[in-house]
Amino acid sequence: MNRQLETNHPHSILIIEEAPSFSKYIESCIRPLDRFNLFNATTFDDARSIILAENPEIIIYDLFLISDDDIQFLDDVQQQNPGIPFKIGLAAMNDDSIIQRAYRMGSDYFLSKSFTRHELIGILDNIVRQIAYRQRIFEQEKHYRSLFELAADPILLVSTNDFSILSYNEAAQRLYGFESEAEENYFLDDIVPDFAQLENLMEGKVKSIGGANHQTIENRKIPVIVNISYLENQGEEVALMSVKDIRPLLTEVGKDVNFYTHGVDKNENMVSIETKAFLLGEENERRRIQREIHDHVGQLLVSLKLQLEDNLTKAEDDSLKSDLVQTRNDLIQAIKTLRSITTKIDEELLPKNDLDMALKELFQRTADKHRFEIIKEGDYRFSSLPLLFQAHVFRIIEESLTNSLKYSTEQKYSLHIETLQNQQLALTLTSYGMNHQSSTIKLSGGLRFMQHRASMIGGRIEFYSGVENQFIIKLTFPIPKINLQTAET
Repeated sequence: MNRQLETNHPHSILIIEEAPSFSKYIESCIRPLDRFNLFNATTFDDARSIILAENPEIIIYDLFLISDDDIQFLDDVQQQNPGIPFKIGLAAMNDDSIIQRAYRMGSDYFLSKSFTRHELIGILDNIVRQIAYRQRIFEQEKHYRSLFELAADPILLVSTNDFSILSYNEAAQRLYGFESEAEENYFLDDIVPDFAQLENLMEGKVKSIGGANHQTIENRKIPVIVNISYLENQGEEVALMSVKDIRPLLTEVGKDVNFYTHGVDKNENMVSIETKAFLLGEENERRRIQREIHDHVGQLLVSLKLQLEDNLTKAEDDSLKSDLVQTRNDLIQAIKTLRSITTKIDEELLPKNDLDMALKELFQRTADKHRFEIIKEGDYRFSSLPLLFQAHVFRIIEESLTNSLKYSTEQKYSLHIETLQNQQLALTLTSYGMNHQSSTIKLSGGLRFMQHRASMIGGRIEFYSGVENQFIIKLTFPIPKINLQTAET
């Protein structure tokens, strides 16, 4: 019974009216339009079978022919097809109590039985527009849902005991050519040419592996990034592996993409893709989200505003008008906020593509706007770092300063820079007047965000409380021996 809305078929209308002459009058108003299929019933009992068989999009009915059970029946129908059918209630009288009853019963529109043909046609035209509008939304949702499903990363559930593949999603099936009804299990060494290295990494509980090669259904080797979570399933340890095919990134940044490695610690090595590929992937995703919000959500809000203003011109009750005006103003504010958000999303990943300049502007803007005292101690030419490192360091400092703006009672913040002997850089970010206790520090979304950024550059980040209500964040990361920025230019 659940039928997708269409805009190119004749819309169906069910008329529930016990007086044959009035039912014929309704038909005479509609038939000349030549775009509606009409059905008739004199009682709601007769109407039920038509509703179940034909699923009409519009029902025109006499309010006094419908019971509470009938209302519940229509509600159940609408659960399967949200918004369908549209209901037009009719009554001989036209006083406020009858109109209120119509809307309490779930009618979308009310007409007195003395309506003119133009009034009925106006309502039907409005309903058809709503159906077409909902169809466009449905098609958009269907389109983006299909894109999401196609773009979903392959997922593998793997036993860490014998490295058999216990389960996989459709994306993995497409990529590796798994047969859904295969009699034997697949194993990781079926799809990973350099399995011995992967086995060693997984035994060390490595959570992220980049730059590895996997074997596809066409027997081609492709570069991937693998993120792994280690879980327990029915008493057995398993690894949940998310595989990211990075061929599209490599295609965009060029074929001569270099890889580099850096040690996270002695037992865990992380291989990261070259700077440009990471930056391009993140930047493209930011652009895509910005376009989706601006083009689709923004369009829906503006359309809703226009409908609201149209209803405002038709409203006669002063109290209702006042409520509609307030709602319209709130909606206008929401549209402005949305535009502001999309503008911020559209900002560069690293302003000016230079960390030194980006920090200078950030600190100056914060000091001027919020009267915040910001102290910078030590010096280092951040622009000598790969662009990837600069971007992650900037976002960590920016998030730390944002937390300080929110919670600091002293409006004071400091950045201390120190170059360590083991070719590492240490940044100490201190917020004053934060009222933190070391035993109560919890990893909020923002702090987890910083941890993720630090891990992306092979770094370590620590959070702790200092004396006099200081909250201190210490970021330490290796200074790359290879200057990838030179290779990029």
